[in-house]
Amino acid sequence: GVPSATRAPAFLHPVGIAADKQGNVVVIDSGRSRILAYDRPSSRALPRGPPPVNLSTRMSVRTGTTCRIGGFW
Repeated sequence: GVPSATRAPAFLHPVGIAADKQGNVVVIDSGRSRILAYDRPSSRALPRGPPPVNLSTRMSVRTGTTCRIGGFW
């Protein structure tokens, strides 16, 4: 299933991160053989204190046997 914002997954071995012009972020975690895609954070103010683990209310998880590192498909 897709992890919720309250139970964000931990990265095991993140090897790449990218962001597009809209503010969406993609993290490649080779330790768990997955790619995490985060939507652009909302424009609402974030509370003070430690930064949130998941900056989005929606997150998709993609898994597979291969990842392309160093650029988009």
